[in-house]
Amino acid sequence: FVAAEVQSIALGQYFFRGFRLGLRIKAAIAQVVYDKALRLTAEERASFGVGPIVSYMQIDAAKVADAIPYLHALWSAILQLSIAIYMLYQILGASALAGLAIMVAMLPLNVWVGKYQAKFTGRIMRARDARVSFVSEVLQGVKLLKLFAWEPPTLAEVRRKRNTELAALMRGALFGTIS
Repeated sequence: FVAAEVQSIALGQYFFRGFRLGLRIKAAIAQVVYDKALRLTAEERASFGVGPIVSYMQIDAAKVADAIPYLHALWSAILQLSIAIYMLYQILGASALAGLAIMVAMLPLNVWVGKYQAKFTGRIMRARDARVSFVSEVLQGVKLLKLFAWEPPTLAEVRRKRNTELAALMRGALFGTIS
């Protein structure tokens, strides 16, 4: 009981500090990207686009921040797996190595699933960048939209881009669920 309580308190503190560090890193990345975007010339900004800049500031920075608390898994997972296999070997003998063999045999499938998931993520990011870029252009030209009464077709285009992004998100989420 005492060991479980100490473990719970230690993990709580670890994740609190890890997520706090992740939040600070997210803010720092967003600030660096924003500073760089301000230093871009108009031509560079136009060629690069607003969508990727916003994506870097929000989505990519959030991904880095979410990964920070789990970086310890790089070393602790290997240690935990080694100890677990050793303990299973002590109890079950050579048959415990069958589980290890199955895990090793499944590595190529896991690599394939990861690569396929990355393709979905790429599609989602491209759709999101297109939508953010279009919405940014719309917001910059809102006076013209009002003047020429282009709200309905513009709104339809925003919805179409959002639906494309949502479809990509749904396919990615379904693949993640199945895998």
